[in-house]
Amino acid sequence: MKIISMQLRFLFPIIFSVAFWPNVAVGFPVNLVDLTYELSDKTPVFPGLTKFTLHKREGLSEGGTNFVMNDFTSGEHLGTHMDAPKHINPSGLTIAEIPIEHFTFTAAVIDISQRASKDPNTGVQMEDINKWEEQNGRIPNDSVVFMFSGWSRNWPNENAYLGNSPENVTDIHFPGFHGDVCEWLVKERSIGGVAVDTISVDIGNIHTFPCHEAILGKNLICLENIANLDKLPPLGAIVRAFPLKLKGGTGAPTRIIASI
Repeated sequence: MKIISMQLRFLFPIIFSVAFWPNVAVGFPVNLVDLTYELSDKTPVFPGLTKFTLHKREGLSEGGTNFVMNDFTSGEHLGTHMDAPKHINPSGLTIAEIPIEHFTFTAAVIDISQRASKDPNTGVQMEDINKWEEQNGRIPNDSVVFMFSGWSRNWPNENAYLGNSPENVTDIHFPGFHGDVCEWLVKERSIGGVAVDTISVDIGNIHTFPCHEAILGKNLICLENIANLDKLPPLGAIVRAFPLKLKGGTGAPTRIIASI
């Protein structure tokens, strides 16, 4: 029994690592990448939404122990976060109702950073999808398609990140997905959702939300304000995204980690 116990103690870390990061072979190191921004009072928000505020409280003493605690106020849709289908689809799933199986997926990363450095109103086009599939094969089933625009260079400067002052909501500029691309992805590929390193999956200056409608309308997910996408390969990263489980929530701040 002692020998068996020692063997199980030896095998448990291996079994755990394979179960938690299934893309990593036993014996090979895991490179973890945090795709999440910190939340603070400097976090950019979409015009009109509630900003994040941390409220410091006085210490609480209980049984001789001094506890330090804070309160905070925040909107659902700020910082690195997940949009639930309910955000735009009245009959869609709330953030708490999304099956946990949807929180682990392969990342297909579309790089438009060179174009976005010259044109803030650019977006993922069908030409980008076709080129990616020529180089990497068909977009995997249940994967999330990420747009890498390099826009994180503007974080957390709100004016630069929005492409204008927050007061000018009708004149903001940042990359996203073209609506026809999102419509094609949900019709022609079996994706789990889309993600962007900007404040919205829809391009800033179009003033409509065709990508939100196409993706969330099919009970899929949108991820916004993704950090460190320059560290991910075009294909091969496994991502885990865990939103706060807000009852009735239309979205929530989300901790997102990739393994390469």
